[in-house]
Amino acid sequence: MHPEPATAFRLCGEQTVRTIADTHRAFVEFYADAPGVVFDPRAVTEADLSLVQLIESARRTAARDGKRVCISGPLPDALRDVLVRGGFLNSPDNALFWTAP
Repeated sequence: MHPEPATAFRLCGEQTVRTIADTHRAFVEFYADAPGVVFDPRAVTEADLSLVQLIESARRTAARDGKRVCISGPLPDALRDVLVRGGFLNSPDNALFWTAP
């Protein structure tokens, strides 16, 4: 049995505490019908920990629901900087998720 293909969820522009509620609402609607999710953050111009929290929460929810979640790369500098400052790339498992092609 092969896993269902994942569908791209495009993130763009500012993804910060000021805008994350809108992104969250859009993601919840998207997730309901998606067999799996590929976050595409290439067009993110500004990011903070709220974006990382949203994606980490999606990872946990997907694991519970038996869905696949991954990131398409390369990561924009704004998101990579948040990940470095937050220590998210220090763990091999986390680094693999965030930087896998």
